[in-house]
Amino acid sequence: ERVRAVRCPGSSHGLLDISCVNGAAVASGICNDNCDSGSFDVDGVAVPHGAMEHGQGMRVECGPGITGAVSLYCANGRVSGTGACQKACAAGQVSVGDISLPHDALNHGGHAQLQCPDGYFGRVVAICNKGEVTKQGYCQKRYTPPSRPSVNQPGSYGSSDAAPSPPPGNHFVLSGG
Repeated sequence: ERVRAVRCPGSSHGLLDISCVNGAAVASGICNDNCDSGSFDVDGVAVPHGAMEHGQGMRVECGPGITGAVSLYCANGRVSGTGACQKACAAGQVSVGDISLPHDALNHGGHAQLQCPDGYFGRVVAICNKGEVTKQGYCQKRYTPPSRPSVNQPGSYGSSDAAPSPPPGNHFVLSGG
């Protein structure tokens, strides 16, 4: 009886022992399927990966515009993984009442302080969470009181330390009698 170790056929991974028993070839051992290249879904993001042999693992970045990484593992032709991929937020605008405030692109978990426009006060923060921008804060229109005429200006009335001058024109003094 002679035994010979051979690699598994095709894209399988492992070794088979081939022996001759009573004139017939007998194989023993385990062949596991390898994993082809493809993509693995994490949090709704398709993360591309290369081919892996059975028992092999790799760490893969989630991709452009996405925060995170995934550790992948090949077991008998099936890919499994752990990790998180969170979508970034594109540049855009948030609405605050009747105004819109622009913001730059943000990574997941990132935030930006937004400036209220002239004539408004307050503070607004744009926050990126899994590709969606939310906002906190407010912008409120500044109160501008109506303008009043100044004291002691022609045509205006107000108080001052000096007695007001009579308006121009004829003046009469009435006396009793």
